[in-house]
Amino acid sequence: MQYQINKFFLSTIALMFCCFVVVMAQQPKPTKQQRPTKHPTQFDKILDSDDKQPVGSEPNEAGKTEQTATPKTTLQSSDALVQAVLNLTVEVKNLVNEVRANNSRQQIQTDILRLNRTDLRIDRYESELKTVRDRLAILEGESQNLQLMLTTEGLEAQVSRMPYANKGDAIRQVKDNLEARLRVVTTEKELVQRREAELAGVLKGFREASSETEKRLQAIEESLKKLAPIEATEQADKPKPETPDK
Repeated sequence: MQYQINKFFLSTIALMFCCFVVVMAQQPKPTKQQRPTKHPTQFDKILDSDDKQPVGSEPNEAGKTEQTATPKTTLQSSDALVQAVLNLTVEVKNLVNEVRANNSRQQIQTDILRLNRTDLRIDRYESELKTVRDRLAILEGESQNLQLMLTTEGLEAQVSRMPYANKGDAIRQVKDNLEARLRVVTTEKELVQRREAELAGVLKGFREASSETEKRLQAIEESLKKLAPIEATEQADKPKPETPDK
């Protein structure tokens, strides 16, 4: 976008330069006045001695007329050039504001689309995180239950409800089974905890990105609100075309 704005400014400056060259080319060239010679010739007096009016009177009057008309024409051309430059400046400002507004609107659309996608991902990861935490709670309860059953009182209670030939062998067998089950539960719990941490980190990143996008949207909307009064003021300051009198 910055490249497009720079290219637009260069094109505008080139256009202003061309307008200036055209206006300057249309201005009338000042007539070159002849300087009086140190020794004027006497041929006019000799050839036309009876003519009362000097030959050089008409050119002098014409030169005066041209000298009087030339400043007026130059002043009018300068005023027209100044007015053209002012109008072109206003148009350039309006175009720049319009380009900025269009860029801001496109950025708003892009950010809204990104925000919607981020919200969808957040919902999906939150659902997965809830499932993981529920499974983690089940594993945590099972682990605590196995640890209670592995105590001396727990082993005694379990062995008392089952037939056995040797109480020590029965307790040892029950303990081995409970410890094997506890290892499985502990391993699964570690995996689930690791997955929970990953999902929590991903969700944190998406939420931060969503927050930054919302802040950027608010900033862009504020800039558009600031551009709107400027455009309205420039439209009001533009001279209205004069309607011809009926």
